[in-house]
Amino acid sequence: MTPQWYAAFRSRCQACLLFYGLPAFSPPELLQSYGDLNVVYTSRLFQPSAEAFDERRFKFVGPCFGFRPQAPPFPFERLDGRPLVLVSLGTVYGDHPQFFRKCLEELAGAPWQVVMSTGGNLRMEDLGPIPENFIVRTFVPQVELLRRCAAFVAHGGMNSVQEALYFGVPMVLAPQGADQFWISARASELGAAVALGRMHSGTIRDGVAKILSGTRYAAAAARIGASLRAAGGERRAAGEIRGFICRGARQGATAG
Repeated sequence: MTPQWYAAFRSRCQACLLFYGLPAFSPPELLQSYGDLNVVYTSRLFQPSAEAFDERRFKFVGPCFGFRPQAPPFPFERLDGRPLVLVSLGTVYGDHPQFFRKCLEELAGAPWQVVMSTGGNLRMEDLGPIPENFIVRTFVPQVELLRRCAAFVAHGGMNSVQEALYFGVPMVLAPQGADQFWISARASELGAAVALGRMHSGTIRDGVAKILSGTRYAAAAARIGASLRAAGGERRAAGEIRGFICRGARQGATAG
């Protein structure tokens, strides 16, 4: 999280609170406040200590990601049938050339085809030679690739993790900061991921080999994915918000 991003976020929060006549909160205070209705963008299964969140106020609707009709082009014809591994650190944490070079080194010559998305913060020449089993792009259509993936090497951001789980893709997670350590730990706890700590020689390759060595990790990812799809997504979220507004309007009319 850059200082510029945080300043912009804080400014937007304050503008929204002012518009609705609400008292000022800092962004952390605002993000940690509960309302009479709380829409939670995951499933109860993925939420730790889910029993602490009552069903009346907390509505677990699952992820509401779009399927990105403007996704970047990709040479899908180059996918050759080998198990597909996607590597990405997202866009915020994509300026870590040492991580990408480590992936290139460790996954070169592996019995998998690897698609690597660098996120727009690196020059291709900074990566060095590209192995035969790699396709490297600045940006990729992540959702469409995850539909085809056997494994995902990622940073543990909530969007990326839930997109992978939605399609039942097990993960090797290398958290870089913020909430990624918690998210990675939870995915690992539920059996759908290997969460990496210190990065030693062979760590990434060993992690991918581990989750592809049997069906246990894929089965756990599929179980969580089923819970995310069943939660309802954006339609459920819109319905809960609309129902909450309508109930409030009826109560106001009755009181008046």
